[in-house]
Amino acid sequence: MDLDTEARIIELAYEIEKLISENFAKERNETVQRRVKEIKEEIRSYGFEITWEATLNSKDLSKLDVNVQIWKPKKNLSPEDQKIYDDWFKNVNKITA
Repeated sequence: MDLDTEARIIELAYEIEKLISENFAKERNETVQRRVKEIKEEIRSYGFEITWEATLNSKDLSKLDVNVQIWKPKKNLSPEDQKIYDDWFKNVNKITA
């Protein structure tokens, strides 16, 4: 991956973190939801997956702590190893589908 692509992915991750932390507890906002979806799609277009977790800030309950993770795909895995990786990824990220 070139440095421009890496910088873009990092920029998008910070943007999604900010959007979630600033808007999660507010009323539903179509513009914010659309932008989050656009960011997810752009990151996925580079071949990466994105997950996030939001928790209440223990010192200030009006704020959220947001953890955004970008997952780099594994290359050249055997079918058996790919299944193990996919199962692990789904378990870690609590994906049921």
